[in-house]
Amino acid sequence: MVFHDLIGSFNNFKPKFVKRYLESFPLILGAMKNYVSDVKNGKFPDEDHSFFITEEELLRFNKYLNTKANIRKLNPE
Repeated sequence: MVFHDLIGSFNNFKPKFVKRYLESFPLILGAMKNYVSDVKNGKFPDEDHSFFITEEELLRFNKYLNTKANIRKLNPE
């Protein structure tokens, strides 16, 4: 048996040989709808769920990317 069958991750696929211990499809669908809504409405990602880089770190990173060795790695001939 497969984990997803046991927890009912699929709405219309119900193998005869599987005993469902949870009907999780409605919960998963609801979570996905909430996620899409939050993204569309600009609620996610918010400051608590984002990473930021300082100007100094960004400059060091760009300098590293622009070294000849890394340019060759990123653009092989």
